[in-house]
Amino acid sequence: MKRIIILLLSLYIVTAQAKECDDCSLKNIIPGQYTVIGRLPDSERTYSSQIEIKALKNKTFSAIEKVNAKMIRRWDGQFKHASPGEGYVLHLKGQQGELACLVSADLDNYARMTCLWKKNNQQSNKLGLVALFPKIDQ
Repeated sequence: MKRIIILLLSLYIVTAQAKECDDCSLKNIIPGQYTVIGRLPDSERTYSSQIEIKALKNKTFSAIEKVNAKMIRRWDGQFKHASPGEGYVLHLKGQQGELACLVSADLDNYARMTCLWKKNNQQSNKLGLVALFPKIDQ
């Protein structure tokens, strides 16, 4: 029990002293290819796809999502600070709706993104939920 308490205190101290990622470093790790696992808005149906995110100028991004051979979605958006203490968000828009993705870095300095998906100009009873996992070259 003492070892667990010492380990937890050590982790807390290390975490408290760790330098928080700034928007520049997070913005730089976003571009890349991701595997997507998600749930559509107002649905229980899940899907998987592949998405490639490219950085443009002034914290803007473009993404092409390939759901299957016939369905391709295009997303465009910006990287911004959500609000004080809330982190950074990649906000993407497309014909199919809007994604608001919370961006964080994992221990290997890859972007981790979890997104809420809202339909365009419609009230959603249930938002979609999307998780992006980086595809790592082997």
